Amino acid sequence: MSYNPQIHHRQSIRLRKFNYAQPGFYFITICTAQRQMLFGHIADAEMHLNELGRLAHQHWQMLPNYYPSLHLHDFIIMPNHMHGIVQLVGAQFIAPKNQKEINQGAINQGAINRAPTVGDIVRGFKGRLTYTAHVQGILLGAPVWQRNYHEHVIRDEMTYLKIADYVRTNPQRWLADIYHAVI
Repeated sequence: MSYNPQIHHRQSIRLRKFNYAQPGFYFITICTAQRQMLFGHIADAEMHLNELGRLAHQHWQMLPNYYPSLHLHDFIIMPNHMHGIVQLVGAQFIAPKNQKEINQGAINQGAINRAPTVGDIVRGFKGRLTYTAHVQGILLGAPVWQRNYHEHVIRDEMTYLKIADYVRTNPQRWLADIYHAVI
């Protein structure tokens, strides 16, 4: 079905006129498609990553290789979502080395000649992880990601500390987590 503005009333969940490429701290939540438990399981209030979860962990940690202006802070991979705090510190763009890297989603083609945005970084992460998981046979044609992601601009130290604690303790609160799917 093609997009029809009379039927489909999508509104952006991003802040209007906010530059998501500007230096700052951002809290990101990315969910799996239909909240599928793809990354592992929680046992005894600890997250136990499966093969895809370990791959997601590795790809998240590799993000600064693609975006040198990105610093990673606390993050957690959960069974059906992940949380991360990222910091953008300056504006640099690293051109893709070759067409294959572009096709893998490593760098958003639209990002050429500008600093990467939070959206570029999330899109690159999702694309690289999905591509690698399919190539390695971990996923066979199954969708991995929910269409969008949630972000929150962190504006002060108190908020940062609360969010960092939330990320670190997420497995301990799994049964009460809004992303915990009861099946």
